[in-house]
Amino acid sequence: MLGTGFRFSQIQEGIYLLRVTDAIGCQKIYGPIELLTVASKDLVIEKVKIYPNPVNEILYIECSNPIENGFMILDQNGVRHKVGQLKKGINSLDISDLRTGIYFISILCQEKRYVQRIAIIH
Repeated sequence: MLGTGFRFSQIQEGIYLLRVTDAIGCQKIYGPIELLTVASKDLVIEKVKIYPNPVNEILYIECSNPIENGFMILDQNGVRHKVGQLKKGINSLDISDLRTGIYFISILCQEKRYVQRIAIIH
């Protein structure tokens, strides 16, 4: 058990199922839920630059180091919309097929996961 009520402890990145049990013992399972660690903005700027934000059609990702596992773009519900690989240097992503809204881009770089909020406006 990781937690009770609305508090959780000792949670690490990963994919989880959430089991909710009410006072009379009825249970419901939700998931899968993927938990990511969000880096501070200062750390993101050192390794990866993402621009423009807000973005209309093309999102640029500038990587100063090789990226081991690429990127993924998720919406506010955690649904993955794009997944791909990145190279060292400037990468361009066509996001014109995504609807207007708030998304998160997750990038794994040198064993650290960086997550940044991006706004898509068409």
